[in-house]
Amino acid sequence: MVSTNKATVIAKEIETARCKGNWQAIPELARRYKKHNPNDIVLEQTILAEANLDNIIQSNRTESKKEFAQDSPNSINLTARVDPGLMKSVQQQLTVAMGDKGSTSEIQLHKQVKFLFKNKQ
Repeated sequence: MVSTNKATVIAKEIETARCKGNWQAIPELARRYKKHNPNDIVLEQTILAEANLDNIIQSNRTESKKEFAQDSPNSINLTARVDPGLMKSVQQQLTVAMGDKGSTSEIQLHKQVKFLFKNKQ
């Protein structure tokens, strides 16, 4: 729950950055948001996890746009899978955001994916 007017303004800035894919701005926005709303770790950790995820994907992307130029509804090229080991930090951030420490890793992962997509809407 947003507790101050400044936190509300920063939350809107966060949504704008997310919509525009401006992931470089997220760490500073998260810091400012937490400063004005210290009890809301859910939004802070979720956006940091999203920014981290984007960074991992961009850093490990080996495909070029040329590889997808011939895609059609009947034939598409898929991007290379990111090493699951690189996702541990994202999973940890989402676990903190959800406050969920007692579940198995498979249950946590399912909850995290559900949580992440719910917060993107």
